Amino acid sequence: MTDIVKSASEQVFGFQPYPSYYNVFNHLLKTNILSPIAKQHFVETFSGQLINPEIWTQIDQTGTGSNAMADEIDEGHAVISGANDDDRTLMDFNDIRHYEETGCVLEAVIRRTETASEASVGFKNTTSLYGSLRQYVSYQDNSEFTKKRWGSGSSNGASFTLSSIDEDTTWTRVKFILAPSVGEMFINGSLEVTKTSILPSVPLQPFYRSQTLTAATKECRLRYLEVYNT
Repeated sequence: MTDIVKSASEQVFGFQPYPSYYNVFNHLLKTNILSPIAKQHFVETFSGQLINPEIWTQIDQTGTGSNAMADEIDEGHAVISGANDDDRTLMDFNDIRHYEETGCVLEAVIRRTETASEASVGFKNTTSLYGSLRQYVSYQDNSEFTKKRWGSGSSNGASFTLSSIDEDTTWTRVKFILAPSVGEMFINGSLEVTKTSILPSVPLQPFYRSQTLTAATKECRLRYLEVYNT
């Protein structure tokens, strides 16, 4: 029998890679074996044979996508958007939102694999990023823009700010810090964007998303994610 390689979340919290073992949110939120801070601290290195379906849920916003571990060394997990222009597929916590919008951090290592696509990662509230209910912050690497950018939404609308970092298909380290009335985005260790308006005002969940900008499937890959309340 082949040994199963455990991801960081399995190693730290004892998660198993199949849904018949533990429900991660029952384990973390409905027991007292961890401190209140540890209950919201999540780390994933996407290094196992599959992601835990009790944590991650695929959402097809438009079109029909898929997701899978990338079959390459150190390439993490891929979310794949459909083959039509503007198809969008994301992974999230299935609307389980226990990160405080006024005090949380997200760190990720992300890339898109080719042109004519967008890869994004961040925090959001609902299962959709559309409509009047959207509240989110996101890093967006879009091949149609010259620079990687910040995107955010609240009940007051949406906001986008370009960073100084060129768009590309290389691995990029992203960090968000949300505090009362301010949000910051770091790219590869440098503070690139600071925002004091158009910020979420509701509890959040992490997500990452692929968007197709042509008539062919596209991939967003993630190989590290860490989120926690401060």
